Amino acid sequence: MITENFNLNRAAYTVAELEAILPFRRTRIYGLVKEGKLRPTRCGRRTMFLASDVQAFLVSLRDDQTSGGVQ
Repeated sequence: MITENFNLNRAAYTVAELEAILPFRRTRIYGLVKEGKLRPTRCGRRTMFLASDVQAFLVSLRDDQTSGGVQ
C-alpha cells in the first residue's frame, strides 16, 4: 500500500494537468505511457490519469533514485 502523500487532491488528471504538476511535457508523458510507467484511463474521449497511478509512478521514481539508478 502506498502511504506517501504528494498533494494529489483530485481523483484523476488530464495530460494538461499533469504537465502543470510534473516536470514533464506532453511528449514525455505519452512516452511514459508507451514505456508502461504511467497508465492512462479513458473517460469518453479524454485521456485521464488516476491519482493513485500518478502517485505510484512518483514513488517508483523515488525508489529508482534511492536504489542507485534508473532503468
